[in-house]
Amino acid sequence: MGGRAETGLRVTPDGLWAFARQEVPEQGRVKHYFCAATRAGQRDVVLGEGAALVFLPAAEILDGRPYTPGTMEVLTRFLGSAEYSRLTALAAPD
Repeated sequence: MGGRAETGLRVTPDGLWAFARQEVPEQGRVKHYFCAATRAGQRDVVLGEGAALVFLPAAEILDGRPYTPGTMEVLTRFLGSAEYSRLTALAAPD
């Protein structure tokens, strides 16, 4: 059974992995980071409630953009991970 994330993209339960959990005590929050392979592009994303999402090439992710606290650390770790390599291969065109 597939679901739709807040982006309107279909994500199947077996195709979504929890990558990291991060406590942000100064904000009283816990952030969860998930990853999945996709061939979707910017035009495929449907956002609501003023949300913003941008598809970026990996080389541009760490280019100094502002992120919420702790996100840069998690993104850096993700881009160097086996999960990222596996998902990149899954999302590659046939």
